[in-house]
Amino acid sequence: MKNRLFLWVLLCFISFSAFGQNIQINGMVRSESGEELPGVTVRVKDTGTGTVTSPDGRFTLSVPANSTLIFSFIGYKTIELAASVNMTITLEEDSQQLEEIVVVGYGVQLKSNVTGAISKIDAGDIRNRSIVDANMALQGKTAGVQVLSSAGGPGAQTDIRIRGISSNSGSSPLYIVDGMQVRSINFIDPNNIESMEVLKDAASAAIYGAQAGNGVVLITTKKGSGSIQGTISYDGQYILNNLTRLPKVLNARDYQTYMLESGYLTQAGIDQYWDGVTDTKWSDAAFETGLSYRHNLSFSQAGEQGTFYASLSYTKQDGPVVSNQDTFERWTFLTNVERNIKKWLKLGLNFTYNRSEIKSVTSNYEYGNVLGSALLIDPLTPIYWPTMNDVPDAYKEYAGNGLLLGNNKGYFAQSQFYIAENLNPLTLVNRGDSRGYNNSTTGTLFADFKPVKDLVITSRLSIQSSNRMGKIYNAPYYANSVGSNAYPTLSRSGNESFYYQWENFANYRKVFEKHDVTAMAGMSFSQTHTESLSTAAVRLLNDDPLYRDFTWQHPDATKTISGSYSDAAQLSYFGRLNYSYNNRYMFQATLRADAFDSSKLSRQARWGYFPAVSAGWTISNEDFMKDITSISSLKLRASWGKNGSIRALYNYQYSSSMATAADRQYDFTSDPSIFAYVTGYYPDKLSNLGLKWETSTQLNFGVDSRFLNNRLTFTADWFDKQTEGLLVSSTPPLFTGYSSLWVNGGDINNNGFEFELGWNDKAGDFRYGIKANLATLNNKVTYLDPTITRINGTGFFLTGDYTVFEKGYPIWFMRGYVVEGIDSNTGDPIFKDMNDDGLINEIDKTQIGSGLADFTYGMTLTGSYKNFDISILGNGSQGNDMYMCLYRPDRITGNRLQVFFDDRWTASNKNGSRPRAGSDNFDKYIQSSGMIFDGSFFKISQIQLGYTAPRNLTGKIKVSNLRVYISLDDYFLFTGYPGFDPGVSVNTRTTNTDEVTGSGVGMDKGAYPTYKKTTFGINVTF
Repeated sequence: MKNRLFLWVLLCFISFSAFGQNIQINGMVRSESGEELPGVTVRVKDTGTGTVTSPDGRFTLSVPANSTLIFSFIGYKTIELAASVNMTITLEEDSQQLEEIVVVGYGVQLKSNVTGAISKIDAGDIRNRSIVDANMALQGKTAGVQVLSSAGGPGAQTDIRIRGISSNSGSSPLYIVDGMQVRSINFIDPNNIESMEVLKDAASAAIYGAQAGNGVVLITTKKGSGSIQGTISYDGQYILNNLTRLPKVLNARDYQTYMLESGYLTQAGIDQYWDGVTDTKWSDAAFETGLSYRHNLSFSQAGEQGTFYASLSYTKQDGPVVSNQDTFERWTFLTNVERNIKKWLKLGLNFTYNRSEIKSVTSNYEYGNVLGSALLIDPLTPIYWPTMNDVPDAYKEYAGNGLLLGNNKGYFAQSQFYIAENLNPLTLVNRGDSRGYNNSTTGTLFADFKPVKDLVITSRLSIQSSNRMGKIYNAPYYANSVGSNAYPTLSRSGNESFYYQWENFANYRKVFEKHDVTAMAGMSFSQTHTESLSTAAVRLLNDDPLYRDFTWQHPDATKTISGSYSDAAQLSYFGRLNYSYNNRYMFQATLRADAFDSSKLSRQARWGYFPAVSAGWTISNEDFMKDITSISSLKLRASWGKNGSIRALYNYQYSSSMATAADRQYDFTSDPSIFAYVTGYYPDKLSNLGLKWETSTQLNFGVDSRFLNNRLTFTADWFDKQTEGLLVSSTPPLFTGYSSLWVNGGDINNNGFEFELGWNDKAGDFRYGIKANLATLNNKVTYLDPTITRINGTGFFLTGDYTVFEKGYPIWFMRGYVVEGIDSNTGDPIFKDMNDDGLINEIDKTQIGSGLADFTYGMTLTGSYKNFDISILGNGSQGNDMYMCLYRPDRITGNRLQVFFDDRWTASNKNGSRPRAGSDNFDKYIQSSGMIFDGSFFKISQIQLGYTAPRNLTGKIKVSNLRVYISLDDYFLFTGYPGFDPGVSVNTRTTNTDEVTGSGVGMDKGAYPTYKKTTFGINVTF
């Protein structure tokens, strides 16, 4: 009996021991086509244990015997299998999950159910780019979206246009980051972006109502993914920066020839200051190789209870301008946490902190900038005067008292031939210090409640606090009669803003039989508070870097100070209804009501209502299409809707406030011997209580299609967008006593086609993909208040109408004289007499160009072979003009671009296409079609070659992925434009709202160009 009892206990012990032991599993996960699947989540059922498959689809896991494993992967059906030592798993594609998910306002949709015009780029399109501005991720990636830049320097902000320029005040889109409205996205590191959706048509954007008239960009930052074990990733870049191209200017020989022919200089004058040898290439003085660094460290985890993602990013850019005066530095910390507290409750927190500092040089400015100087200073002047003996007598005094700037190579030489604000580039970058700082904190806290099946109620609170400070220091120096500063001066500016947004909305979805109904309704309240302060002191005690602040003002300093603050609030109600029948017929209706407080609109005009409807028909799901196997999917779309824009409105613009009249004082005393003057008050302007926002009505027809087993994709859209109620300053009747009145008095029409084409396939181990897009645009001002002939846009020097806004023309077209030819007898330009009155004057100015392109396009090529991969990105525009704004009529001895020299009129070249040197009417010629150039271009923005190390090697050092790459970014630019970069032009901003108007598109005043970057990078995942 005892022996039996002992044997039973022994068997139980052995059994329990066997049950408690783990088994080692080695497995491979493939698709139905045999392709290895990386990133598949392998989880032990009812536990938090799990892993993810490696890049070659393999996994290793230690689990208890008799365990059940769950395999899940986006786009494939989740399966459960009993664990065994060696496993080969095949996952079946889930056509429902395989559909691309698209973020829309206050929700998501399957791409197959989308009835509006929405374009999407994801993290794969952004990763490993050398961009630091998230807007640049859209360049060339989606049809109808154009990135505008006024400077290509480090940290320079860009602006984007969706389907053209729609306003005379500002056409920037509305940005939504993780549900929160933001004015700018420069606080986001592109490495932290999961996806960007562009809502292009009115139906897609209508859910944002009065602020969606220029389109909407939805940005979703990365969230935790993978397994409960978590991953650690590092992305690093080392970048060399150089100018892509240098415009051709005259050398010393040709410069002398031109100046002598023109009579601007004499041989005696040249010989007085030129040594007969110097032939300076000023680009050598202005530019060098800059270095940049980028680092991103991220942590990601996901499990049944929620997800976690955290990222720390650092960026340091130094552009190609000398002296480290064009730099940008940014720290970014991001964390996204979502937690399932209960089955019916999920909480989430998104938090971002950003700290940036930018140092910049002046560019795109006619009164002195580094880029313009490199093109305009004569080649007869040396870069340095090495010693005091080399300094001209007229400058020795300034050299002796420290006003003639220099370095260890000598004093910075100044031209004796070209006296202008465009100085030696070394003087310009050393005469002062301009920098800006920004600290911003952004956070969103949300809760998802699921009180009943199919219903999700979301409450979301978002805040953004931003503090910006600018500091400009100007050192004392002397360069010439128009370029000098007697005392060290300083100015500071500060801006603080606080924004909060509280939204509550509910999403309900019910699927029954062949019907799919989704409804969403909600409300939003937001408030903004801003304060600004500006100070300046024209004279400090000394030039010591330790004393460059207001504490050390000179007693005789001229001091100024100004400041302002404002508050604004918005209340909104919105709703959306989606209906789909049998995955064939889709319908969507949206309505939003917006109201703004009295800071923007009067009580009787504050509410606006923005409806939209759209419909879709998936033809490929019809029974009669089932036998057409070459068509994988075919859907037709149509939409109509209204959106608004408040970007032109600023505080109390509609009202008439009281102003003091210091020059109008009145004596109300009866005794003539006693004077008691009282200052008078008067209304400062006429009120217009009916003033309202701009309204855009847009019609869109589109088709989405996929062919040949989804290898070929094609999307096409046609749109017509009419924007009405643009804010303009009209002329009221003279009896009112006022000269202007703000009214809704302008309309613009934009229409065009958009095409996107893609192909993805493989041949053995070689995989490749091609994506291309093209968008056309027709733009015209269709109405302008009858009291206004035209509105001046951006000017040059003393003339303000280089671009104008006028009925019947494209917005901000280039206006000037038309050059009919060159007089073969005199070499002077011949201007067209538009009204045949025998005079050439302002009346003869007409349209000579437009900065708007006829069409824009982009392409992406990708390929991979085993462990190697390559990608090529490109974008371009066609039909856009550039207005060369370099030559001022009061500074005629500046150097010239080679294009003005090579085919100029001379006695031996009387058929020249350019005027003779020193021709008459030079002041008119610089305002004419003679300064208009074709700005069409094609740029290869990236060529990248990468190598991923084999998993069997990296696994030995616990690395799940290791990739290294080299990239040539913005290296190749193909254009006939003789300037720096036709993709960069003036961005004029409004005074009161700081909006980019677009009136300077196509104007070049010496813009900081986009520069080429040689990038060495690494991606590591643990």
